Amino acid sequence: MFSVVIPTLQKSPKLGRLVASLDAVDLVGEIIVINNAPEPLVFASPKVRILNQAENIFVNPAWNLGAEQARFPWLAILNDDIVLGRDFFARAALLLRTGRVGMVGLNKDHVTGSPGGIRKFVPASPAYKRGIAFGVAMVMPTKNYVPIPENLKVFYGDDWIFHSQTRRNWTLRNIRIDVDMSVTSGAPKFLAMGREEKRWYFAHQPTHYLDRFGCEQRATRKLLDIAYGIRRFVARVGR
Repeated sequence: MFSVVIPTLQKSPKLGRLVASLDAVDLVGEIIVINNAPEPLVFASPKVRILNQAENIFVNPAWNLGAEQARFPWLAILNDDIVLGRDFFARAALLLRTGRVGMVGLNKDHVTGSPGGIRKFVPASPAYKRGIAFGVAMVMPTKNYVPIPENLKVFYGDDWIFHSQTRRNWTLRNIRIDVDMSVTSGAPKFLAMGREEKRWYFAHQPTHYLDRFGCEQRATRKLLDIAYGIRRFVARVGR
């Protein structure tokens, strides 16, 4: 079962749809909404716990708070500006049940309107870096959550957790989501914070993940380069 954590400043119109969709998922045991806005929130779902904050504690501290409060063995951290495909949690659970997963996120191709779309079915693939859409919906065993340092309030929290893992991270593929990227974090005041947080992160970034899987990443890239080269050669010969 999943504990789902959703920080919000109530800027996204998708929040109500998201909570309603989660309420219908049997694998979701609780929905922890971190309310960083002064306006109250009310949801009919008995799964929802609302943690009201006296002031905006920002997204990464909200993730820390939600993970600390989580009651179930699997943790899902979601943006408040998305609506997920119905199979997201079932597909994620298949990976988590193996017991050999650090965390699971999404590929950028799953953002609605991505050019090119999805060309073929690939259930999941190893992830060696945190892609652009990874942090909008990510899951992990709750015990794998790594608290984010207080220096990172808005940005690089997903990078911190990703690169702190000691088991292989994965990307779920071919799950469509409807998302409005950076509805809140795209505001000018948050972007200014981001520049300072970027400097701090790259001065202190964890290396656990690449220390363990860096060689595998390089080998995978080499094999893919060879495969693409063979495909291009065969295409030229076949003309």
